[in-house]
Amino acid sequence: MTNEHGDVVMTPEQRMHALVCAYVLGETNEAERAEVEAALAGDEKLRAEKARIEQTIGLVTSSLQTGDALSPQVTATRRRTTRAPRTS
Repeated sequence: MTNEHGDVVMTPEQRMHALVCAYVLGETNEAERAEVEAALAGDEKLRAEKARIEQTIGLVTSSLQTGDALSPQVTATRRRTTRAPRTS
């Protein structure tokens, strides 16, 4: 969807999906990170979506050929997200 200026306008759900993707890839700023973490805490469906995104990244990572690589940021994020879950 676009507005009268031709800018792409996202629904709140599309925006949160984009933020979760950025969060998983380690590309959110502090405010966005806090927003995503608060949303994840209260939404089981969103946590499942995050898990699917992380799984997709894992599939991409495992399918890379020798010599291929993800960016250092994505590699670090991948390592962080595949560790055992923290207990609260």
